[in-house]
Amino acid sequence: MKKKVYISLLLFALPPFLGGIIQALFYGVSIVWACTALSIMIIFLNIQNSQLYTDPLTGLYNRRQLENYMRGWIKNGREGAALGVIMTDLDSFKKINDSWGHDAGDQALVEAGKILKGSFRREDLICRFGGDEFVVVLKIKEGGDLTDAVKRLKTNTRTFNERTEFPYSINFSVGFGVYDRESGMSVQQFMKRIDLFMYEDKRRKKTAEKTGAGLHKI
Repeated sequence: MKKKVYISLLLFALPPFLGGIIQALFYGVSIVWACTALSIMIIFLNIQNSQLYTDPLTGLYNRRQLENYMRGWIKNGREGAALGVIMTDLDSFKKINDSWGHDAGDQALVEAGKILKGSFRREDLICRFGGDEFVVVLKIKEGGDLTDAVKRLKTNTRTFNERTEFPYSINFSVGFGVYDRESGMSVQQFMKRIDLFMYEDKRRKKTAEKTGAGLHKI
């Protein structure tokens, strides 16, 4: 369970517990029900917060959480730490929808999310950026760490396609880079740059398909 879940459970139990102690110490004071109502309110607020920052289809974080996280890191990140970003886009996603229906398209997005979750560390931030685009944010020590992460995603994607029983395969176009705090770029500017890298990868694949050249998919 995530640390936030433990904190939420603690906050839920705390008001009734304290209310019971106060009621036992001060005869005639009845505040347990009020404390229970407060606990229910805490649960409600946590659910609302989760819905604000989580994609309902894949269960991954959403774009809002991504931008909040990156802005916080840019502002407060320690010197010497590097932030790597990987943006992916599902290849032939429209074909999946057109050939097998939107339910299959939704399932493909869910499976893509599972591949991503299985390819990165628990502390890495994995988000559905929108549509069939996903973003992973990693704290890295050197550029090679980011390249290794992309290779791991490639391996896990190939394994999924070899074992899947779905009528379609999943392949990603990928763009990635390391954020340079000294560049002064905003989150939006940096993400646009990574987005361009990703679409360059997608264009290379389409060109390779048309020319019959060796196609390198991830």
